[in-house]
Formats: sequence, C-alpha cells, structure tokens
Amino acid sequence: MMTRTKNPHMSAYESYLKEIEARQEDGLHAKPIDSAELIGEIVEIIQDRASPHREDALRLFTFNTLPGTTSAAGVKAQFLKQILTKEQVIDEITPESAFEQLSHMK
Repeated sequence: MMTRTKNPHMSAYESYLKEIEARQEDGLHAKPIDSAELIGEIVEIIQDRASPHREDALRLFTFNTLPGTTSAAGVKAQFLKQILTKEQVIDEITPESAFEQLSHMK
C-alpha cells in the first residue's frame, strides 16, 4: 500500500475525492467524513444549485458523514436543523428527510 500525501493547494473536498479514488484503487471504501472543514465545503456545494459537484456532495453529506461527536457531525446537524426549520430550502433534502437524518445523530 502506497502512502499518499495531501496537496496543500487543494480544497478539503478535492483532497477527499482524491483520497476516495486512491482507496478504491486499493480495494477500500471511502473513510467517513469527520472534518468540519470538509463537511462545510460540502454544504457550500449543496447550497450552490449550479455546482457540477452538487449530486456527489449530496450523497457524501447523507451517507459518508456519520452521526456522533465529530466536528463534521455538528456541522451536519446544524445544516439539517436549518432545513428542518426552513431557514434553508434544499429540494433534495426535505424537512422530513432532515428530521429522519437528525434522529439518527444521537
């Protein structure tokens, strides 16, 4: 297994995508998201309806950010709360879906 270093000029999101690609080459799944910086970038992409990365960002937000006490979980919970209270409107994440996701974030 080859050790890979992160490029300091890449965004956290770009670095994460590169890491996913490298792990797939090694037969591994993506690591869960535990960084507030990374999930913050993902939320920004989701909010940008014109982003070419929006669909992937929605998937990563929903399935790769685990519940718990990580900084990423806190950012995710805050964003879901904004959707639930209709401060944010994201067509792909309904208030009901936000509530469902929040209910798993014990």
